[in-house]
Amino acid sequence: MPGDDPADFNRVFTLTEMGRSSDVAAVAVRLNLELARTAAYMIKPVLVVEDDRDCRDSLVDLLCQLGFEVRSACNGEEALQLLKRMEAPCLILLDLAMPVMDGEEFRARQLADPVLAKVPVILISADAELREKAERLKVEAAIGKPFDAGLLLATMSRHWNVRL
Repeated sequence: MPGDDPADFNRVFTLTEMGRSSDVAAVAVRLNLELARTAAYMIKPVLVVEDDRDCRDSLVDLLCQLGFEVRSACNGEEALQLLKRMEAPCLILLDLAMPVMDGEEFRARQLADPVLAKVPVILISADAELREKAERLKVEAAIGKPFDAGLLLATMSRHWNVRL
């Protein structure tokens, strides 16, 4: 049964593996996300900003399966437009390399807006200079691609802002 084998808990999930309910269940068991799942219904949405459709869909599917309300955008400009029309999210998962408006430009514009500046950001990127860029952009955390779903969810739980 998924989640019974300790090896399941340390698995690095590829984009296609993340969508399998058995793998999501194993991650949920590992992190004891029952409490997080309950709390997810009480917090604001998560915004995923990612240009790669497969990665974006996988992130959205993973978070939705765990009970989160999720919005998504394929670049920084679309994300800013979406943020004008929605309640401020509790957290933004942001890629760096995107067309139209990249993650760095999005972050600069986010920080220039007093309301949006309060929203925590976690970078998810394959950028070779991810750590340096994370420091420069003053984000809460940075996770390299491919990423471990358990690490992502644990990182999210430390940084989401329910008091916006």
